[in-house]
Amino acid sequence: MANIMQTATRTDTEARLNGLLDVLILEEQVLLLAGANFWMTVPIERLGIPAIKVTDGPNGARGGGALVGGVKAACFPAGIALASLLRVLSSLPPGVTELGCHPASEPEAESGYAAERVQELEVLCDPRVQAAVKAEGIELRSFAGLPGARL
Repeated sequence: MANIMQTATRTDTEARLNGLLDVLILEEQVLLLAGANFWMTVPIERLGIPAIKVTDGPNGARGGGALVGGVKAACFPAGIALASLLRVLSSLPPGVTELGCHPASEPEAESGYAAERVQELEVLCDPRVQAAVKAEGIELRSFAGLPGARL
């Protein structure tokens, strides 16, 4: 089976990935979901699938940091940064799109995303975001008014 890391067109890559999915046995599928450790998937050597490092969060590739004895993050501009949000707003497809965030007016000590939440509020209240929402004809909605919603 071809190594999935080879350079190919999107169609070729999708076909190869679908082929790999077809031949993964249940135990291998579960291993891929469970992971080898905090940041790595399990390699499936018989199919040439390497271990892959995963990450989370809005900052880019965070690495393990002090949490698991790894290296510090390689940070990239966050998706909630003003320029990023303006780019998203100007490129929304027609129809309904859900963009979620959890802004806060001040950092919460127990949150691992305290700084990001404050930045979200600053960006969402920026006059340029408000102007882009109006210019793009975007209608904002809240979950607060839905049946069963709790604030």
